[in-house]
Amino acid sequence: MALHLNEEQRILQQELRQLLTDLSSSDVLRQSIEKNQPLDHNVWRALSEFGVLGTAIAEEFGGVGLGALELGIVSQEIGRAVAPVPFFSSVCQAAQTLALAGAPDQKMRWLPLIATGKIHRHFCLGRRKRSP
Repeated sequence: MALHLNEEQRILQQELRQLLTDLSSSDVLRQSIEKNQPLDHNVWRALSEFGVLGTAIAEEFGGVGLGALELGIVSQEIGRAVAPVPFFSSVCQAAQTLALAGAPDQKMRWLPLIATGKIHRHFCLGRRKRSP
């Protein structure tokens, strides 16, 4: 199947790729592994400021309101960079589960926090951790 991105999607892909090239080197990943810290706060903060943590979260909940294709583009670039961030568990799993099955009060409480990067979920050695 051929996938053709429109101009806005290509710009998103290129700009995010450049951001991650600048911030998420193999040294950053290596340090994260050595310190047993699966989250690099600088990369996470930059992704938040870039707006991609709210990619597929509705605008009414503080997100950007884009779709699954854009979420796939962002996921692909974060994976390409092997960025030490909990993007998949926070944005792809938790946010999408809340958006699809959450009660209105759950959506209002949690989706804005995920969209801005103020909260994230990741699992390390079976312990559940939250951002400070």
